[in-house]
Amino acid sequence: MSTVAKMKVLLFQPVDRIFVQVPRALVASILSALLDCLYMVFLVEICRWQPVAAAILSYLIGGILQYILCSVWVFPNAPGNKAVGFLSFTLLSLGGLAITWAVMAVGGKWLLPYGLSKFLALGLAFVWNFSSRKFLLFTKKAAADDVSLTKSDTPKDYAEWISTMKDVSAVRKTMPAHDVVWQG
Repeated sequence: MSTVAKMKVLLFQPVDRIFVQVPRALVASILSALLDCLYMVFLVEICRWQPVAAAILSYLIGGILQYILCSVWVFPNAPGNKAVGFLSFTLLSLGGLAITWAVMAVGGKWLLPYGLSKFLALGLAFVWNFSSRKFLLFTKKAAADDVSLTKSDTPKDYAEWISTMKDVSAVRKTMPAHDVVWQG
């Protein structure tokens, strides 16, 4: 492989090496943080939101950008099922959101400027987010497990989904009454 080809791979394609992933994740986090912070300042200064509420919403907006960057640039083992991947990513991001909320709340009690509290929250949330994504979501095992959820297993359209639900309902009716959790 030529030097140019190696550079393209190194710069543009997801890689397995953590020493390349960390700087990429940092770039993705910085871009997401910029969007997050700009949106938070907009909500606080222009829309007059409370800083904690603004930080939570802006964190989620930044998370969308970060998922896209992590899936296509940082980690090579993105889940094949994008809906499951995004849901898992979002659930793991709730840990970072909890860190953000806690730091913003404590910073408010200590009368720290909200910008300083946000900066501290970003650093702590980065450590959680990178670690949880690297070791729980974007793993070879998670990508391999995703093979079991193929397109043939998922409904193609609304009619097929309804048919699947009818099958589940028929199975539920054959269960003894004490095993049925929900009666609908």
